[in-house]
Amino acid sequence: MATILPTSRSITNWGAILWRERRFCGDKDYAKHLRRTYLTDPASWFYRLTLRHLGRPYAAEVEAALRSACDTHRGIRYYWQDRLNRLDRAKERTLPISKLTANLQDDHWLERFIARHVLLYRGGEAVVHLRGLVLTGSPAEAALATWLILSIGEETRERLANDAEQLLCSDCFVHCHPLEIDAPEKGSVTYYGCRACHQSITFQPWPDGGVVAVLDRKIPPDVVQANNQIRVNWIVRRRLFDFNQVEIIYATDEEVERFAVQVGNDTEEWRNERYGKMICRVSSDCHLSPGTMRILADTFGKVYKKS
Repeated sequence: MATILPTSRSITNWGAILWRERRFCGDKDYAKHLRRTYLTDPASWFYRLTLRHLGRPYAAEVEAALRSACDTHRGIRYYWQDRLNRLDRAKERTLPISKLTANLQDDHWLERFIARHVLLYRGGEAVVHLRGLVLTGSPAEAALATWLILSIGEETRERLANDAEQLLCSDCFVHCHPLEIDAPEKGSVTYYGCRACHQSITFQPWPDGGVVAVLDRKIPPDVVQANNQIRVNWIVRRRLFDFNQVEIIYATDEEVERFAVQVGNDTEEWRNERYGKMICRVSSDCHLSPGTMRILADTFGKVYKKS
């Protein structure tokens, strides 16, 4: 299992980014605290002349700028580091997305700040909730939610796009994938996450030995990872995932046929392209009826008995 977190970037133009954030954030209390930060940068007077035409920076840029500012100035570190530490602790908690979206309107500016950046961290799983806020919230809430959706799109693209085809969600065992959502007035926004659950944090690489869909009612573990291979027991999960091999060790005709029906009704393009070329091994100890064996032969590319 691997947690793929936002890259820690060192930003040299942090003053310009924080000036833009203060100018466009729409949060007066928060803006007062940002003002104390960006005024310490000697070029701050220049920003008023050159940055007015730019919009609000993405949330990941803001967070990286605050961290770079703390690294650069002792006074800023004294003022902001504890707040950033509190943000980091909040990321480790598993608050419901609904609670985080509610906290966007908290009475205290720091709670609002933390909610924004934890939603950014949660990534794809927050997008649908944020779109709901775009559609039902006040104009200010809709603008904030749209900014967060765009920020998640940019951050997940930068972090995951290059490796998406080789990444599996550590819970669903489904590939990371570009996903789209319609943001009113902004059109279609692409973000990256698990194709099934849309989370954007915890992935692992597709193993060299592949992913095996195992049907074995004698082995209780859901997932076994060994010999550079991931073996996922469908009988425990009863739902499909991304796999390139099938191994039936001990299962009833009914279980195998139910699995084959799921495969036959599958609409996922990635898997559908592979079923007809896939090898299905059936243990010699698993005594399936001729009818069930024919169903397997009609479903997968090659089916054979294994000793």
